[in-house]
Order: sequence, then C-alpha cells, then structure tokens
Amino acid sequence: MPRGTVIQVRSVLRQVQGKARRVLKSLAQDIRAKESDLRQLRDDEAKLAALARQLSASVSQSERGASGTGGARINWRAVLEKLPNEFKASHIRASPFGLSRRIRTRRAKRKCWLITGSVSHIPFHKRSSLSPF
Repeated sequence: MPRGTVIQVRSVLRQVQGKARRVLKSLAQDIRAKESDLRQLRDDEAKLAALARQLSASVSQSERGASGTGGARINWRAVLEKLPNEFKASHIRASPFGLSRRIRTRRAKRKCWLITGSVSHIPFHKRSSLSPF
C-alpha cells in the first residue's frame, strides 16, 4: 500500500472520530436536558399528587365527620384570614354557645348572691333594658 493512501485513511479516520465525538457530546447534552425536564416533571407530579391526596383526605374527613387530626399541618394564616379583624358582642351573641353562656353567668351570679346573703330572694323577671344582667 502506498504511503499516501495510509495518511489519507488516517485523516479520514480522525475526521470520522471527531464527528463521532461531537455527535456523542451533543447526544449527552440532549440526554442531560431531557433528564432534567423529566426530573422537573416528576417533582411537579409528586406535588400535584400530594395536593390531590390532601384535598381528597380533607373532603373524605369532612364527609365522615372526622376531626382534623390527620397529622397534616394547619394553615393558620387561612384560619386567621377568615376571622374578623375586631370582635364585638354581636359576634358572641351570634355564636350558638353565646346565649347559653349568658344564662349560665346570670344564674351563677344569682346563686352567689343567695349564698353570700347579699339578697334573700331574687324574683324571676324578663330581661329589661335597665337590668345589668
């Protein structure tokens, strides 16, 4: 084989190897980019699945009437946003427990007056606008 053809074969071989390296390098970059995208999509999927579990768990607990003790954290910001900025007596009266508490407080005060002897008898009367109790 003449010497010129061996040099030409080596030159062509180097060119092919160089192109192969560039192609492999390009493929490796593409694979890394695709893996990064896939990792991001898996993270997003995990977040959505967790959100779906959290929503379905809260719905199923409320349907069952179960208490909120599922180990999930309470979002206190959301709770506080639902509350009014300032509480008034009308809020307490609107509460289902407000009326019974007022009645219990009145009865307790009357009982205390009777026990201490500050009054001998407290007649029952409807609440008037002048009565403090």
